[in-house]
Amino acid sequence: MRRHIGHTVKTALTHPSYPTNRITGCYQELEFIGDAILDFLVSCYIFERYRHMTPGMLTDMRSALVNNITLGCVCVRHRFHLFLLAENNVLAESIKNFDKYQEKQNYYVTDQVHILMEENILTENENEGSTYNISANVDVPKALGDILEALIAAVYLDSRDLRTTWHVIYRLLEKEFNQFAHHVPIDAVRQLNDHKYANPKYSDPIMDNETCLVKCQFTCLDKSVEVNGFGLNGKQAKKAAAKHALQILAKRAS
Repeated sequence: MRRHIGHTVKTALTHPSYPTNRITGCYQELEFIGDAILDFLVSCYIFERYRHMTPGMLTDMRSALVNNITLGCVCVRHRFHLFLLAENNVLAESIKNFDKYQEKQNYYVTDQVHILMEENILTENENEGSTYNISANVDVPKALGDILEALIAAVYLDSRDLRTTWHVIYRLLEKEFNQFAHHVPIDAVRQLNDHKYANPKYSDPIMDNETCLVKCQFTCLDKSVEVNGFGLNGKQAKKAAAKHALQILAKRAS
């Protein structure tokens, strides 16, 4: 039996931290379904639409379209986060901060969002005579991407029609389809590894409480430079370090 449309949408907007909703439960099941539907329909579209792209380019474009960063940006641009049912103060503050950040970017998935770092370059240390390059990822709450995927699943379950679901997805992501067709974002770690002269070397992750540090040493204009990337885990910290290294390479090359 098909669930009532109001119940399906309410489920899609209910975070696991919200116990008050005892009727439908949280969005986790819908998020799982929506993720699969989104990945399938986006893959079909870009394969048919961008025949000139190589398989590698198609993979990069799909990854850029369906990752949590892009979905989080799309979610706040369409204001879905305002209807999220949650009882988690940390999450609420994180969503609020990211929404403010995106408001300054006119809710586009800009280059600044893909860099996703708050860059703090400390001045030269008087005692040690060195400069520390520190970068940390801007927090993109995973819940934002989750509720967007859950809402996509809700559309499918209530329409039982992939064509209808695709029309909704396309309208949500139309700006990104057009934007990424001209410039496909590529993972920062891969970009740095592919750089002709950078030759990056990463340290093992170092955990300090809930923060992870990864150091990245690379070559820029024949000089060795080191940056420190921070994140919630080793993968995030490594990506933050790589993004910072790419910023430095871009600035010094211009």
